Amino acid sequence: MMGRRSWGEEGGPYHERQRLELCALHALNNLLQRPLFTRRHADDICKRLSPGSRFPHHRSLLGTGNYDINVLMAALQGLGWPPSGGTSGGN
Repeated sequence: MMGRRSWGEEGGPYHERQRLELCALHALNNLLQRPLFTRRHADDICKRLSPGSRFPHHRSLLGTGNYDINVLMAALQGLGWPPSGGTSGGN
């Protein structure tokens, strides 16, 4: 997955264009401003979330992406997000 910078290569925001059903990966990489996550990373997370499963949970049966929120949350948690000690939406 190659991203691009706009606003004049240097200093512009990192942005990956949508392809297939990989919006979750593009959203993660755009948020992190670098091409950190790939399909392989997301598929590995899916396997960890549903070990021993014969059918792919947390993504499209066709293997085109469409990863669910559990994959996004696991990816961010693997990076230490949300930071511990942060506030939640509750009181």
